[in-house]
Parts: sequence; C-alpha cells; structure tokens
Amino acid sequence: ISKPFDLKEILNRINTHLTLRRQQRQLIEQNQQLQQEIEQRQRVEAALRHSEERFELAMRSANDGVWDWDIIRNTFYFSPRCKQILGITDDEIGPHLVDCEKRFHPEDLDTIRLTREAYFRREIPSYEVVCRIQHQRGHYIWILSRATALWNEQGQPVRMVGVYTDLTLL
Repeated sequence: ISKPFDLKEILNRINTHLTLRRQQRQLIEQNQQLQQEIEQRQRVEAALRHSEERFELAMRSANDGVWDWDIIRNTFYFSPRCKQILGITDDEIGPHLVDCEKRFHPEDLDTIRLTREAYFRREIPSYEVVCRIQHQRGHYIWILSRATALWNEQGQPVRMVGVYTDLTLL
C-alpha cells in the first residue's frame, strides 16, 4: 500500500532541494573567491617583505640614518642607525621636532629652518642641508640631511622623511 502523494509536500521538498543546491553553488563560488583573495594577499605580503628587506639592505649599505617627522602629530622617529650616528639611545632624545632641533649647532639653525620653509613653500625642489649636530659626547659632527615631504590635498606638508649622512666618516 502506498501513501498518496501530497503535491504541496513534494513541491516544498523540491524547492528545498533546489535552494540547498543553489546555496551550495554560492558557497563554492564564495570559497573560490576567498581562496583567490588569500593567494593575492599572500603575494602582496611577500612583495612587501621583499621590499622592506631591499630597503633595509640599501640603508645598511648607505650607512645613513633615517628620520621621520609626522608634522600633523609633531612626532619624530629616529632609526637605530640615526641614533648611532648621534651616539644616543632611545631614552636620550624626545619624540618631537624641538628635541631634534636643540641638537643642531646654533649657527646652523637659521639655515635649517629657512631651507625647510622654502621647501614647504615649494620654492626649492628638494630639502638638502649640510649642518652640524651635537653628538651625545658633546662634540659636533657634520651631517648631510636630505628629505622628501608628503603633501595633503590642500598642498600642505603632512610628513617629512629623510636621512642623515655622517660626513665625518667620508
């Protein structure tokens, strides 16, 4: 004896089955898309690691120290090599421009500021200054400071990144 067909129940089961198949295909497509995104991210991360490694090797070869001034936050970063040039440790210099500027020889401060201001007004194509900066032991060393600024949409400098080259070693 067989049970009579309930057309509504059969249609509901077919509809449920079709919905599950559709969702399964969507999940497979989403999974493939996620896999592609993961692979793309892994390629980008590998390229970034390679780029950072190249930068690190180049900086070691150049023997220059990197500095980074966030103009908006008025914070200053010195790379380990930059601190080594100045003979300082992490706790011997503050994170602000004024902490850096007070190390420059007083006779060089006007030149440094005027050059920076001219560069910020885009009157000169690059920031480059030869000046004296005080080593932690008290004596002054000659450095070449070169930098490039990052500008916002309004044309204002928001960040400046540069290098110190110790000229006493040349």
